[in-house]
Amino acid sequence: MERLLVENNIKVAKKGERHYRNGWVHLSCPFCIGNPGFHLGWNEEDNYFNCWRCGYKKTELVISKILKLSYDQSRELLYKYGIRYGARKIRKESKEIQPLDEPDIYELTDKCRKYLISRGFDNPDSLVDHWGIGYGGHVGDLKHRITIPIVYQDILVSLNGLRISNKQNPKYKFYKTKTYDLNKILYGIDYCVFNYIFLVEGFIDVWKMGQGYASALMGSGFSFSRINLLLDYDYIFIMTDMDKQGRQTANKIKEEFDLLGKFSKILKYDKPDPGDLSISEARRIREREIQNIVHN
Repeated sequence: MERLLVENNIKVAKKGERHYRNGWVHLSCPFCIGNPGFHLGWNEEDNYFNCWRCGYKKTELVISKILKLSYDQSRELLYKYGIRYGARKIRKESKEIQPLDEPDIYELTDKCRKYLISRGFDNPDSLVDHWGIGYGGHVGDLKHRITIPIVYQDILVSLNGLRISNKQNPKYKFYKTKTYDLNKILYGIDYCVFNYIFLVEGFIDVWKMGQGYASALMGSGFSFSRINLLLDYDYIFIMTDMDKQGRQTANKIKEEFDLLGKFSKILKYDKPDPGDLSISEARRIREREIQNIVHN
């Protein structure tokens, strides 16, 4: 890796410099904001990139970013230099994800069911079966809210509470305890095994699109850490909300994937956000794009 970087005019830390460590090749991290010190390191034993500030980085993504190459071009360059690279799971530094100490969760109340029906889910029990939602009870951090499990790599890492009345603020409320940085994951991505994915903002948006088809940002923000989770998909359909912030997020995401040479498409629709679509409307959009893939 050091030869690839040096021959492509990327400066690396030399022995005796502050960030130099045996067994690592250090360079400036293109993902960090602020002082561009040599925080990004290539582990020469296990063959992976890790930034001491912002965490693990997929090898192809790093090469694409620093050399301004497409994703496929970065793979070709790595192959040319004979570089084999590992995955996050083999990092010796990685900590096992700890399961959440889950609070008491109860069956959906009539008010919860009424709210879900008003949002277009005629059979709330199907959401219980597919997504494990429940009720937060009458006391506690998520009281009077629909509880939504946040699962990553088959482990419960957090809970979100969805309000069932407009009098409750905020609309979404995360449980006070979490065991993983939620800015690094996408809701529902564990189920998405096709070569395409629909990227939305909220939980209800995912439910409308259907399990295994969509994943949510859990808000309108988008971090570089989440790009890693999406690089294995050939087709990325962006369905953020139709407001100004949602459109800005959509454009930002598309710009990143354009730079990487990955297919992405911003979808438009007639409602403020995908959660306002009926289930049939959302899935017509989904099937239309899937059929376009099949026929192209």
